[in-house]
Amino acid sequence: MHLDYDVHPKMDMKRKLNIIIYLNPEWQVSWRGNLGLWSHDEETNQPKELESSIIPIFNRAVLFDTTQNSWHGVTEGIFCPEGQYRKSLALYYLIPTEDLDNKRQKALFVPRQEQKGDESVKELIKTRSGY
Repeated sequence: MHLDYDVHPKMDMKRKLNIIIYLNPEWQVSWRGNLGLWSHDEETNQPKELESSIIPIFNRAVLFDTTQNSWHGVTEGIFCPEGQYRKSLALYYLIPTEDLDNKRQKALFVPRQEQKGDESVKELIKTRSGY
């Protein structure tokens, strides 16, 4: 799960909307790879509950607001057979920003519940976050 960057690192524009279009004409539900959207826990500043799980079937488009609290990611592993891949096209809508003091130029990742305590996941998060 992660939050996307908030402000584009070169354009100083705020990321407002994401649209993801899935490009897998032969995707099978059994391959999993669903996009999850989680609520935000104000107390811990972490994802709280899975609110929606979206199957990445061909030509499906998912549009969602990109805010400080838009936790999203793959709900569980991707289990497609060799030679098959979960393909998508992601586009972002940027708007001018008034508040450059509060900007996150890199995505912020957190482990899923079953990944907590897994050192390899912690290391991957550290690498992906650039810290």
